[in-house]
Amino acid sequence: KPPECVFAASVRLLHLGHNELRSLDGPLFQSFEALEELIVESNLIRKLPACIGNLSPSMQLLWAGENRLDEVPATLGRLTNLRSLRLETNWLRTIPVELGQCTLLEDLNLFNNPSLYQPPSEVVVRGCLAIVSYLQRLLEAKCLRARDESDLEDGEAAANKTADDSTGGPDREGDDEEDLDEEDLDEEDLDE
Repeated sequence: KPPECVFAASVRLLHLGHNELRSLDGPLFQSFEALEELIVESNLIRKLPACIGNLSPSMQLLWAGENRLDEVPATLGRLTNLRSLRLETNWLRTIPVELGQCTLLEDLNLFNNPSLYQPPSEVVVRGCLAIVSYLQRLLEAKCLRARDESDLEDGEAAANKTADDSTGGPDREGDDEEDLDEEDLDEEDLDE
């Protein structure tokens, strides 16, 4: 590994707040194998890289408040040991339901996101546990919908296979009328 990656592998706290950062380099974060706390608040960041969800399993704190975020990646739901997530004062509209997997969250700040509609403000004002519970219910519904759609597709495929089997399949050999060309007709057929 290059020296900077060796160094990054041992970093437990990374404080990049108040630096007017406009973006975060996703691949750089893959080097932070022991990271427990990432603070990027009070910058100009518009997007958190999706690979941020692949950070250390021991990640406990992520503060990205006071930026220009209009979304956060669903991969944050992989940070299941997260205890504090601050996303206040951004431009968020929705929070991914996958954050419902972060059941250890004790601090979740979504205040001052004027366009936030999911979770709704009446849930946000009730605090962290209410938000996580709300997201868990949405995640469960999403999983059930995906399972039902998969079952439906499997059922349709089985029904189509059964129909194909009972009719000889889509390329039926016994259906000569559709497969005949004019040149295949002999004179007897033309006279009839």
